[in-house]
Amino acid sequence: MELPAGVNRRYASLAGFILFALWCWVAFDRPYHFPSHIPWNIYSNGPQASPTTDIFDYPLIDSPAIRDVCANTAFNSSITFICDEAPGDVAEVRNSILNCVRYAIAAGARIVVPRIVMREDYDRDGMRNTTDLSYMFDTEYFLGALGALCPNMQTFMFSKQVLEVKDLYGPITLVPEALAKKIPLAEMSAENWREAFQKWASQYTDPQPIVIELGRTFLQYPVAKEEGNFAYSFGRLLKFHWDIRNLAAITLLKLSESFASSPDLAQPILPDLYFGVHLSIVRDSATITSKVDLAHYSYETQSKLFLEQASKSGLPLIYVSSDDGADLVQFIHDAKTLNLTVMNKFDLLKGWDRETLLELTPDQQAMIDYLVLSKASQFAGIGHSSFAWNIALQRHHFAEQKDPFDGPQTLSDELSQIYGTPRARPAYSASMWP
Repeated sequence: MELPAGVNRRYASLAGFILFALWCWVAFDRPYHFPSHIPWNIYSNGPQASPTTDIFDYPLIDSPAIRDVCANTAFNSSITFICDEAPGDVAEVRNSILNCVRYAIAAGARIVVPRIVMREDYDRDGMRNTTDLSYMFDTEYFLGALGALCPNMQTFMFSKQVLEVKDLYGPITLVPEALAKKIPLAEMSAENWREAFQKWASQYTDPQPIVIELGRTFLQYPVAKEEGNFAYSFGRLLKFHWDIRNLAAITLLKLSESFASSPDLAQPILPDLYFGVHLSIVRDSATITSKVDLAHYSYETQSKLFLEQASKSGLPLIYVSSDDGADLVQFIHDAKTLNLTVMNKFDLLKGWDRETLLELTPDQQAMIDYLVLSKASQFAGIGHSSFAWNIALQRHHFAEQKDPFDGPQTLSDELSQIYGTPRARPAYSASMWP
């Protein structure tokens, strides 16, 4: 074919190849490569997912354990906590926020509704691009649940509501674990931290009121020391936003169409239906801060472990999530060679539902996986992943096996396996809210 004058044949061929690749991408409808930055606002004017039964919803929690703790706490209206904005994936953000709220209750302080750092802008520009709690969670539910369980604890939507008060002292920065640095984590409790806080705060009794900016704490609070059902109930103060729950419900409904039966999807764990997998591959050795189970950071190790368990499970299909789209493609290919069927949210959501999905940031998209994986018949993750740990700890609430940390893996019960050396990562089992 004769090209117009001035058109380089090599560039024309390259353009044709790009157009062909784009056609294949659309035709096969599987966009596994996550964009580095996409609009985060799920309340935009873009298309919204079709409404469905909210199988991930739950009513306002009524926890006697939390209620008793709050009832026995003398709240001080002159002390207000502002939580440091929480960065990280949903498990890290969730744990950091819950820690701050728990410290505020222990101190008997008022609290400003926590804010969240959006990782995409933070990583790209080195700027703390913060947004409100509804970026991930149901703010109205959080306020309602906290108000019902701790009616004497005042909450504020915005920090300016407390920072503009006349004769204010502060804000004062406080890293919470610094008060208990002489107390080993295994021995620390809300009670002895409260004693240390009161001693520290006594130096600021005049003038009043005071505002304390509480430094971010992730795996420092002794969650395992909480009594009874407190920890599981406290974790339910943070319920995922309705838009996320809706997309997760649609994903699970589409997944259920593969089953011959019609299971009750509202069950916390869905028996004999699908195997859940979360891949967490780390290729940059400079980002690895622990030498524990170094081989487990690789795709080869993780895929081998997960596919072996999936093959033995007898479950008809695998639902997989990953931080990297390339790993999804490779895992699907490797599973196919073993005659295993693999699905993920990009396969299952179509039309307007997919458009809504693609409007979300990667962290918001991962929350859909979090919910779907939470109901899997069996679940497998890796020991360095806080995301996988959080899912497995929530699922353990429904397991019959009492101690999941005795082996053969870092967390093992009949519902979940977190692969790694037993008891090699004690901070997760001791300090993560289920």
